[in-house]
Amino acid sequence: ASQTRRRTLNAYNQSPAPWLEARAAALDPLNRGRVDDAALAVLRATRTRQVVVIDEPHIYCCGEWRGVVDGLVASGHFRLAVDDPPFALLELVGPA
Repeated sequence: ASQTRRRTLNAYNQSPAPWLEARAAALDPLNRGRVDDAALAVLRATRTRQVVVIDEPHIYCCGEWRGVVDGLVASGHFRLAVDDPPFALLELVGPA
């Protein structure tokens, strides 16, 4: 949900998750194929080792998702684990 900006509710009390917007903002560069320190900090703090990039037409136009995948891999922080369009599974390189 943080990547797609969908409203997410806390499973315990069905209230909005106030941290979601901050997390989405920190991870937003990943959606454009760029890696920055804030995004890496979120991934490492949550021990997230894998990222899936999905070619969704309402998010990426005309093959832009491939550029996102290529950009993340080119950063040296991710490696391509599975390339199965319209999905790409990336794994974080280095310590969690």
